[in-house]
Amino acid sequence: MVKNNERRFRGIVFGVLAVSLVCLAYACYGWMQQAKALSAKQEELGQVQAQLDESKSREAYDEVTGLYNFEEFQKRMQQSLQESGHKQAWMYITFKSTKLGNDLKYINDTYGHIAGRQAMIDFAEAMKDVFLSDRYLLGHMGGSAYLVLDTRFKGREDVLAKIRQFKQRWHDTPWTYDGHRVEHPALNLAIAEVDASSDLESIRRRLFSLNKQSREEALFVYCFLGDEPVME
Repeated sequence: MVKNNERRFRGIVFGVLAVSLVCLAYACYGWMQQAKALSAKQEELGQVQAQLDESKSREAYDEVTGLYNFEEFQKRMQQSLQESGHKQAWMYITFKSTKLGNDLKYINDTYGHIAGRQAMIDFAEAMKDVFLSDRYLLGHMGGSAYLVLDTRFKGREDVLAKIRQFKQRWHDTPWTYDGHRVEHPALNLAIAEVDASSDLESIRRRLFSLNKQSREEALFVYCFLGDEPVME
């Protein structure tokens, strides 16, 4: 009788253990599935975040030239001025001269907008070659309007040396594309010295106005705010 009771007890125990193991197995399976689902969700969220970051990054750049757009350029310029504590040089640069030609409008009207688009890209590439990214911020406002900030301004003579280098790279070298050739493409620069205390909006308006006034007088012209334009 005792042996029968022991066998019955052992059977119950084994049965309970078997059921417990089955339940545990199901629970482990469920946990594994949840873990996989959570991992997949985290991966999906990571991909979405990466796409958002990439989208946000693209929003900071001009799609034609790859330079900063105007809003991003302004933001980075203000940050640079606040962090540096010294003067920097802000340049507004165009290759526009409606009266004299040899500018973006001339290229668009004469050779078509595909050629004009390439001219914008080529101008940006010339800027990158001269105004290196370890020192200069480069921006594109659209069309033939570009921006440069010299974050390590060393004086006007240093700026003029860079202007001369850029003149040689762009204005003194014929622009060519698909058999087309433009001699002495327009190059116009207006330059201002700025620091953290500067009224950037006021200076922006003055730079743009100065550039607009002088660019119809010569195919190459540069001017510091407050000075007479230098034309060639």
